[in-house]
Amino acid sequence: MNLSEMEELKKEYQLDNKIISEQTGIPVQVLQNIFEGDLMSQEYNTLLSLGRYFRELQEKLDHVAEAYAYHAKKRQGNYTIEDYYDWPDDRRIELIDGVIYDMAAPSYIHQRIIVEILYQIEKYIREKEGKCEVLVAPFDVQLDKDHKTIVQPDILIVCDKDRIEDHRLYGAPDFAIEILSPSTKSKDMIIKFDKYKVAGVKEYWIIDPEERTVTVHDFANNLFSENYSFHDQIPVGIYEGKLKIDLTFIKE
Repeated sequence: MNLSEMEELKKEYQLDNKIISEQTGIPVQVLQNIFEGDLMSQEYNTLLSLGRYFRELQEKLDHVAEAYAYHAKKRQGNYTIEDYYDWPDDRRIELIDGVIYDMAAPSYIHQRIIVEILYQIEKYIREKEGKCEVLVAPFDVQLDKDHKTIVQPDILIVCDKDRIEDHRLYGAPDFAIEILSPSTKSKDMIIKFDKYKVAGVKEYWIIDPEERTVTVHDFANNLFSENYSFHDQIPVGIYEGKLKIDLTFIKE
């Protein structure tokens, strides 16, 4: 690999000499000399090590490009779990009935809600010595136990922990929460509502941070669309209302 190719990769990965030095062990001043064109006075092993470093970067870049090219050829509805796990790491996605959905990075209030609900549920389970476990995204749920759906609820409760295998849950969680964002609103309110209901989720909450509302769907008891605000103490149906979630201190 010649110097100009290294410089192109350096720009592609937005690397500076300090970062390269930390990753290769080559002194910063030596790297500066190399990239200024002083190759003749450098030790052979130094140049060999630098070349190897950039070849590995190029291989990673080629792999990502191949993955994008491969996935671009497939049509929505035909993707599988194998495609899901082969997807480039820089994109967070869900797979529902063979369709890939991009997931936006969670906002500050989104994360605050997750942290508070997680704390309250975990505290209740520990105090009651409960058998269930509360988990948060990113955690894969193979909802239909088939090869075309992997979802990542923002919060989920699993009471049969034997169904957690290979770092993912097979089948429906007992309880699931989705926190809306502009890019996921229709998916969470319509598509995932139907998927969770059919798959056997007992209780599904949809939280709207903008409206500061919580819509509770108690599928297990055929009670739908109980609406609450952040000012309410919101009962968790799978715990017969003995656990109430308090969101009153969640601020904008």
